[in-house]
Amino acid sequence: MGNEKYVNVQMTGGDSVEQIVDAERERERLLLRSGVDRIVRFRVRETYDRARFIRKLLEAGVPLRKL
Repeated sequence: MGNEKYVNVQMTGGDSVEQIVDAERERERLLLRSGVDRIVRFRVRETYDRARFIRKLLEAGVPLRKL
């Protein structure tokens, strides 16, 4: 599921896994240089436990919007 972005030719445009990861890292570096404090990474399966996922986001400083 989450690895598809590395192997699905429609998503990769034919780039190798190494090229995809390098581009991902460069985007993160650009975000950090642009003033982003922190980047939160997670796997899809981490979202299945809603309370745990919300706690992870809050610990990273992501604000919670009440509905």
